[in-house]
Amino acid sequence: MRKIAVSVALIATLIYLTTSAHAPSHEAKAQPAVTNPVDAVKQETAYVERMDKQDGQWKMTIDPIDWYEGDAATKIFREREPDPEVTEPPDGYYIVNDDLTQQTITLADNVAVLMQIYDHENADEGATVVPDEPITIEKYSELIGSTKEDGIHIKDFPYHLTIENGKVVKIVQQYVP
Repeated sequence: MRKIAVSVALIATLIYLTTSAHAPSHEAKAQPAVTNPVDAVKQETAYVERMDKQDGQWKMTIDPIDWYEGDAATKIFREREPDPEVTEPPDGYYIVNDDLTQQTITLADNVAVLMQIYDHENADEGATVVPDEPITIEKYSELIGSTKEDGIHIKDFPYHLTIENGKVVKIVQQYVP
């Protein structure tokens, strides 16, 4: 009886290993590849330096940064800020901007702009935090180009950009206290 059980187990194992789903393949498996890196969806965090509209197409000049939150922010903070009195980033985030090289990128025609805080015109309360408040690209360009002395300067905030097919499809302001 024991020989039969061992034989059945051995046969079951052989069948399992020889099925196409479990058999080792000697052929190279096709790996998904991006043939053109422009086609990839990527995230970029940056300061926005300038907005321009050229031939009906919006373009933005950005200064890419490295944005860290949570444990990653604490780790990089400790590496770069050797102050024994302060061991964590004060507000839970840390920005690294070692390369000040700017780049210009095109915006998609239907780009979404989501703000956290900005000076609202004709508002008694001035600037208030409204999470992910949508505004038009025209309004955003106006705010980026503002030279007001007082109030909130939105160029001082980092922005999380979603880029698809080489164009910015979403701009999200990062609120920083």
